[in-house]
Amino acid sequence: MAANELKRDQEELVRLLQLSSRINVRSFLQGRIDELQPLIQAQQQKDATELAEQQKSDDKPSEEKTAPVTPKLPLKKITSYAWDQSDAFVKIYATDLPGASKLTPENVDCQFNPIGFNLTVKNLNGKNHQLQIVSLYGAIVPEDSKIKIKTDSVLVMLKKAKKEKWEGITEIDRKKKQKQKETAKPDASEDPQAGIMNLMQKMYDDGDDDMKRTIAKAWSESQEKKAAGDFTP
Repeated sequence: MAANELKRDQEELVRLLQLSSRINVRSFLQGRIDELQPLIQAQQQKDATELAEQQKSDDKPSEEKTAPVTPKLPLKKITSYAWDQSDAFVKIYATDLPGASKLTPENVDCQFNPIGFNLTVKNLNGKNHQLQIVSLYGAIVPEDSKIKIKTDSVLVMLKKAKKEKWEGITEIDRKKKQKQKETAKPDASEDPQAGIMNLMQKMYDDGDDDMKRTIAKAWSESQEKKAAGDFTP
């Protein structure tokens, strides 16, 4: 204890005072001894208070010393959502979150990166909820993206890096659209006449009676012109 150290200093000064014969030295030592006395008393009181508090803490039951363990809530993945877009933003509505309007900002977090995001809704209806897309249809600006808490949903607003129309949300959607476009392109090696014939056949199959009569008439006339050597495809 600090009080004991001060007490030992005082005792040493008293011993030196007893050995000293010079008046000035004895006066100096006595003054220092007198100065230490109130310091020793104050430190003894402080040490006693700290000791009492330590003993009180040691006497508490062990269960009171242990911090309560917060139970881990189950995690529910959000797999369905609605979305729309403007020139600047893509808006994703994380639905099926009844009571979302009661959430505080501390319960909702969304981490954005240039190609994805991770939305976490904590402690809603006894569960944690997560919507994560690791690879978006297009690039976004993380610092300009944000979230809004709605009545029964959370709105994720993704700021587009480029003002382009998104035809889906994920990179998989982009690849599907690209493949569809490539498949729809006409084959340069295909016979143009065959393409026209296929188109007319489809129109005939899908058309009503008037459409079928019109196509049949056009087909008949084209065959007559072809036979006469006057047909130009």
